[in-house]
This record gives sequence, C-alpha cells and structure tokens, in this order.
Amino acid sequence: MKRLFFPASLFLLFSLLLSSCLPAPVIAAPANPNASTIEAGVVQTLQADSATQTAAAPTNSPTATLTETPTETPTATATATPTSTPVPSETPTATVPAPIVQPQALPCYSAAFIADVTVPNGAEFSAGADFAKTWRLQNTGSCTWNSGYQIVFDHGDHMSGPDSINLTSTVYPGQTVDVSVEMRAPSNAGTYEGFWRLVAPDGTSFGAGSSNADFFVEIVVTNSIDVSSINLSVNDSQVAISCPPGNKFTVTAEIRTNGSGDVTYYWEFSNGDRSDEHTITFDDSHTRTVSTTFTADHSGSFWARLHIVSPNSMNSDKVYFSLACQTPTPKSTHTPAPTLTPSITPTPRPTRTPTPTRTPKSNH
Repeated sequence: MKRLFFPASLFLLFSLLLSSCLPAPVIAAPANPNASTIEAGVVQTLQADSATQTAAAPTNSPTATLTETPTETPTATATATPTSTPVPSETPTATVPAPIVQPQALPCYSAAFIADVTVPNGAEFSAGADFAKTWRLQNTGSCTWNSGYQIVFDHGDHMSGPDSINLTSTVYPGQTVDVSVEMRAPSNAGTYEGFWRLVAPDGTSFGAGSSNADFFVEIVVTNSIDVSSINLSVNDSQVAISCPPGNKFTVTAEIRTNGSGDVTYYWEFSNGDRSDEHTITFDDSHTRTVSTTFTADHSGSFWARLHIVSPNSMNSDKVYFSLACQTPTPKSTHTPAPTLTPSITPTPRPTRTPTPTRTPKSNH
C-alpha cells in the first residue's frame, strides 16, 4: 500500500503545478460586443485567475522537483472588433450670387419691325395693278427721327416704286410710325420681293431688329396679261416712183390684250433688219397702236411684221408692200431757129456850120 501511495501523490502534485503554469483560458468576445458584455468578460477572467492561483498555493505537502517537458502553448487568436463607419454628412452647396447686368446705352440708330399694315406677305395682284405697301416701325434708338430720314430701296424687285421717300413726321424714341411706298405689280406672273431700309441724314443705313434686317414687300402676280391679237396695215402697199430716192412705207400695228400691264415688242423686215425692243403699258382700254417706217430704194416686194417678246411670245402676220421704180424718159430739147435782127444804120446828125465872124476894118 505504501508503494502505491507515493506515485499517486507525485501525479497529483504534478497536475497542480502544471495547471498553475498554464495561461488562463481566453473567452472569445461575442460577435457583436457591447460595453456591458466586455466588462462582464473581464470580471470573469480575473475571477478565474484568482481561483486558479488560490488552488495552486503551496501546502505543507512534501515538495517534489520535477523536470517539465515543454509543451506547445496555444496562441490566442484575436477577434477583430468591428468599427462603425461614420455616415457622410451633407456638404452645404455654396450659393453664387447672380451677376449684376449693367444697362447698356441705346444706339442712336435702331428700329424694330412691328407689323405689315397693308399688303401682307404673299398678297395676290393682277399684272400691272397699283398698290401701296405700308410698314409699321418703332424707333428703338436714342435719336429722334425727322423728315431728314428716308425709306430707301435696297435690293430685290423694285416694282416701279421710288428709289427713296422722306419721313413726313417726327418720331421720338419709343414711338411708332407707319411708312408707305407706292408700287405697281409686274406684268408677268410670279412671286416678287423688294427689300427696303432706313437711312439717316448722315448717310447711315440701318434695318430692323438686333440683326439689322431689311423690311420687305412680297406679292404674287397671278393674272398676267396676254397679247390676244395683232393687226398690221401699211399706208400704201403699191408705189411706183422714180428711184432714187425711192419710197418710205409706214407700217402700223394694232395690239390688243386681255388685261392691263406691260408689253415688249420689236419689228422684223424682209431685208433682215430688226428694230430695238420697245415696251408699252396697257391700261384698262387694252388696245394700243404702234408704227414704224421702211424705206425701199429699189424695185421689189417687201414685208414687215411685229414680234411680241412678253408677256407672251407672238408673231403677227406679215404685211406686204412693193415698189416699182420708174426710169424717167428724157425729154427732147427743142432748139428755136435763130431770129434775124435787122440792122439799123444810124442817121448822122447834121453838123452845124459856124457863122463866119466879121473881121473889123482897120483905120489907116
């Protein structure tokens, strides 16, 4: 019995010494620790260490010297404590004050288009019709308009309008004015546009709006006139006369149209000659006559005709005329017989015999 007791005592003593040398157990922190949980864990660890040290205190038992076999000390794995990510705060946006726009000085010459008072764009007119175009303009400049200011044709279709007209009233800055121009619709069908501007007394030209644009008139001629007939006549279709000098024939054409407007024409002749172009204007009567002359200086047959250039192309019939040159018959010259003139012998005048002069006797 005594032999068995001694080894058992050594084993118990060795176990107590070994437990005192081992480190205190590590209590893993919860996955989501808070302040109270951490504090409780620290207290439990301290209490465990204290109990272990008390249990391992030496007693009056015999002390045995042991040679410890080194053992592997487990490495405690530290559990990372999650940190709270701060919520980004809103950055205040700086308010930029609006720039202060300084008022700009008005230009001296400036205008604005307000309205077409008459003849809106695309208005339809018959060929040759007269009309008045009126624009309403506003003086948006700093200078006052007066009669020295003009409305001037700039480009496009003139439509028989004037080159310029003067304002007839005073227009102060901010006021409006109606300006009118008399025009006439062209003779041919189509769309026509004319562009106009203002001109100051110093010659400065300006339009309307910030783009300085022209103000304009636009019309459509829908009923163009046509030449309906041409009747030609000649004053004397057959002439017999001595050549030279020959004869001058007069040819007349009566032109009829179906409306008012302009007609352009020229003459053609049998010898290949051609006249210049001429333009005549037809009114409500729709009939005009024109004439020309043709000189023939030798025998022959001749013709003339009229060619219409516009508004429609038309040739008249030819009118014929002829000249017969006559060779003059020389007249016989009668030489009268000589007339004998009698000779007259002059009668001599008697000579006066002088009276003898008496000689006085001498007294001896």
